[in-house]
Amino acid sequence: MLTEYNLVSQLNIMLICPIVYTADVKKSGSRLLIADIPKSRKTPNEEDSETESRFIKVIEHLDEPDEASTYVPWELALDIFNHTVLTHQSDNIVSCTETVCCELSYSLTKPSFTSTYYLLAKRWIRPTTKICEQFCGLVAYNQTDYAYTTTDQFSYVKLTGTFAGNLSIPSVVTNNFELIAKSKWNYVHKDNVASISFEKLDQPLVGVTLYSRNEKDDQQL
Repeated sequence: MLTEYNLVSQLNIMLICPIVYTADVKKSGSRLLIADIPKSRKTPNEEDSETESRFIKVIEHLDEPDEASTYVPWELALDIFNHTVLTHQSDNIVSCTETVCCELSYSLTKPSFTSTYYLLAKRWIRPTTKICEQFCGLVAYNQTDYAYTTTDQFSYVKLTGTFAGNLSIPSVVTNNFELIAKSKWNYVHKDNVASISFEKLDQPLVGVTLYSRNEKDDQQL
């Protein structure tokens, strides 16, 4: 993935046991909570003497103190992307690399940027797993302190990615990599073209991304 950030994901394991995993890159360690809740036909009025703690398991991993002493921020390696800096209050930009083409139309709420924004495009084979990944993204990033925070807001954004393959995952985030509610933006995907768009977003915008996989180009390990 492009970034490391506070991650909260909820999954279902065999339709029986929901789990929640949380991790914070500014602190050391992680916590895995498994709520093993049995299926029941009881009515809401029936009393159950069993406490919640019976069904909850917490698995914690805490690093050694010396490992947790220093937080090193994650640096965005701009040199591995085709990257274009946004310079105008509104513009239409296209960036292509190999089989990936990214197009961005945008309009900033205020006359100028307070943060540096990049349009990123990339296709690569991940070295460790040999899978083919493709990426289009609009990202606010400060190279001085590696910060992913901003006060900038946009009145309009549309990011379109044309990929080899028809699988893509959208994401829109604000400061601290908090997800912006899906009700505030639109996602359209047809064949190998995907797009994210919104108007008059009332939150600072840190990132709009389209991540895509092309399994046909995966390589053997």
